[in-house]
Amino acid sequence: MEGSTVLKAGESIAIDFDVNALVLSEGTTRSTVALGVILDGEFPGCLTDLDVTYEILVEITPEENLNHINNIRPVGLALMALAMTSAVVFSLWTHKLRKHRVVKASQPLFLELIGFGTFVMASSIVPLSIDDSIASERGCSMACIAFPWLFSLGFAITFSALYAKIWRLNKVTNAARQFRKLVITEQHGVLPIVAVFTINGVLLLCWTLI
Repeated sequence: MEGSTVLKAGESIAIDFDVNALVLSEGTTRSTVALGVILDGEFPGCLTDLDVTYEILVEITPEENLNHINNIRPVGLALMALAMTSAVVFSLWTHKLRKHRVVKASQPLFLELIGFGTFVMASSIVPLSIDDSIASERGCSMACIAFPWLFSLGFAITFSALYAKIWRLNKVTNAARQFRKLVITEQHGVLPIVAVFTINGVLLLCWTLI
């Protein structure tokens, strides 16, 4: 008989149900599957002819969006490479021409620190580009910790060097207006950089350990 299965004495059958989730909407779907059992002959201890009914409950949940950044990652890394390359090139150019009159007046030490801080700050894109599609949970945790370290310290170096550069220039300009002789060495300008860097380092260390 079409659509039926004949079992001999002692045989068994396993029935698998395949559900096409693509044709179902999100949520819970319930359906009934009925099977007819016909006993041909007398088998002591067996049931008589009957219908077997199964209640099937299917729950359809939408695919989870993990917000992976596979598509945007190359763009971020390319911009990082551009920023880091620019920082290195300009720092080397400044160091090579540090005795030139214009470069010397622009305070090359602070210019190089700005380049170094920019390099460190740009490198924070590396841990920022890591997610669980390319790294383990431990790797993602390490990247999450590394990002604020690189970005904060790079930012502190860059803008504290910029502040020290402007502060030193402002002191000299004000002294010239008052016809006073004032000598401010580069060591004086380094003090704010060290202070800001130390404060950031302490805060980041507390944030990491606590």
